[in-house]
Amino acid sequence: MENLFDKIYLSITDKIYRLAIVLLGDSNEAQDVVQDLYEHLYNKRASLNLSKNIEVTILHSGKNLCIDKLRRRKRTQKIPEQIIPPENIDGNSTIGRVSLREHLMRIIALLPEKQRIVIQLRDIEGYDFNEIAEIMESDEATIRVTLSRARKKIKEELIKIGENGKA
Repeated sequence: MENLFDKIYLSITDKIYRLAIVLLGDSNEAQDVVQDLYEHLYNKRASLNLSKNIEVTILHSGKNLCIDKLRRRKRTQKIPEQIIPPENIDGNSTIGRVSLREHLMRIIALLPEKQRIVIQLRDIEGYDFNEIAEIMESDEATIRVTLSRARKKIKEELIKIGENGKA
């Protein structure tokens, strides 16, 4: 049981970390979540139902830990520092160009929390709508609407960037 738990947990550690990074915007806090989650679930490993979709259960717990951290620090929504391009670099230089990926990361960081989570789980991690609904404790229709709104907002922001030539 212990080896099976470790194997399952280690197989999705990267997914947990990426979800935590999207929610928290801080790599150190994301690493803390991965470690805290492991410790929490390890202590409860005997009561975990490994025949159920354990990956969804673990991600659900990880999401909840991130939300708890956000509530504790009463975080105001802002762009994580590591993805803000330098302001003082000439936009025409090679160094000053911001990649599409960086623009997307900035836009995603500004989305409301639920939209960030759904975008991460569906478009980046590739989860099915029913799995996302279970992780988010919601129904599939709500997840689809949330995803649609998030994608629409991302599209609008990318169009603005394209029209202005910069973020």
